[in-house]
Amino acid sequence: MNVHVVGAGKLGLAIIKALNESHTFKITSVISLTHKQNASLYSTYCSVSEAPLLDGVVFLCVPDDVIYEVANKLLATNKLAAGTIICHVSGARSSEELHNLKEAGFLVASFHPMQTFTYRNAIDAFEGVHISIESSSADACETLLSLAQEMGATGNVIDAETKTNLHLAGVIISNFMAALFLIAGDVLQNSNLEQDANFVRHHFAKIASQTLENILLNGFPQAITGPASRGDLQTVQKHLHLLDNGNIASLYSILSDRLAQETLEENHPLRTFLKDTHP
Repeated sequence: MNVHVVGAGKLGLAIIKALNESHTFKITSVISLTHKQNASLYSTYCSVSEAPLLDGVVFLCVPDDVIYEVANKLLATNKLAAGTIICHVSGARSSEELHNLKEAGFLVASFHPMQTFTYRNAIDAFEGVHISIESSSADACETLLSLAQEMGATGNVIDAETKTNLHLAGVIISNFMAALFLIAGDVLQNSNLEQDANFVRHHFAKIASQTLENILLNGFPQAITGPASRGDLQTVQKHLHLLDNGNIASLYSILSDRLAQETLEENHPLRTFLKDTHP
């Protein structure tokens, strides 16, 4: 089956790489203003108006805010073959974002991998990755499940609300992990340490990777460590006293409270204290 990719950003390129050697799903064309690739593998075009007939599966790997606009451009070209599956890769938007294509008789879906991508993705970037597939079309779901499997991923057909919740959870895990590194750097700004912009990234990498390994190997609550899990009330109080940034102090209290809920008895003094430090 032919596969066409509109938008060759980080995720678009990852899809292209993952399917380059597939015998079942063949990358046929890539539509991108910036992408230049060996034409012997597939054809590249600068706009949808330049592309030939699009059939099989069309991935819209474009920013969320322009999905509907790009879908309209596809409709206007009259270059979509009957039975074509058009899917976007947004985590926050449902397949209803493509309702204009659906109303025109095409199959629409959303296809969102729970993974973060870079421009240096390996060919196996989808190996073991969970992919949320959402569509009102059983045929589209069946095809996209097979495509996910061809990538080495695990596809899961879900409804639109569940998809949004999964995306939210993914943002908390992935994006907020980066935010925690930045906030840790903010905390150290007033210290006497000689540090550069990469200090936290370099010197806290080991504890971050070990924590993740503990979570994956041991689960909860076994993987939880630190003062909140031990019930060290005085240490928590000392930390909060040191935080002159109220937003960071509130975040510390909220996260500590969640850890304490998992590890301490309900009547523990630290849990009572933490409840009083944030709404």
